[in-house]
Amino acid sequence: MEEFRDIKDFEGYQVSNLGRIYSKKNRVCLKVKRLAGRGYYQVRLFKDGKYYYKNLHRLIAETFIPNPNNYRTVNHINGNKLDNRVDNLEWADDCYQQHQACLLGLKPTTQHILTEEEIWKVYEMYFSGTSIKDIAELFETRPQQISKLVKGQRHQKLYRQYLGKLDLQKDKSL
Repeated sequence: MEEFRDIKDFEGYQVSNLGRIYSKKNRVCLKVKRLAGRGYYQVRLFKDGKYYYKNLHRLIAETFIPNPNNYRTVNHINGNKLDNRVDNLEWADDCYQQHQACLLGLKPTTQHILTEEEIWKVYEMYFSGTSIKDIAELFETRPQQISKLVKGQRHQKLYRQYLGKLDLQKDKSL
């Protein structure tokens, strides 16, 4: 079901969870969207006598999706920059977004890209005492990539989840 909400800082407009912009003044949904240079839809909004071009996916995320970690990037989950339904958007850190782009084949990579399941295995092996070098060889990737994972410098969300799991297990054993 489509839901419209006010756009912050643009009082005369609303955005929907399906990616449509509504002008309260004209009482119509705007049809004018332009495809910006990086492949994202932009909409033109008027305020204080000036026009502003805003990325549609970002307006939707800012309006509908909480961002408790203050991530700066909005990720299209299915990789399609033109699919701006709220269900296809998520806040992400840059590393996660780049990782997803490689997994979806949208960005070339010269190394093996680890899936979430593989990252969890990396954590389990490392925190069980397996060396970074041995883990890197097993997953056919560079030791630097494994080192950044186990130090929490990459995929911070998964890292925090894994540490939380370790804390729970430690508490249960006490």
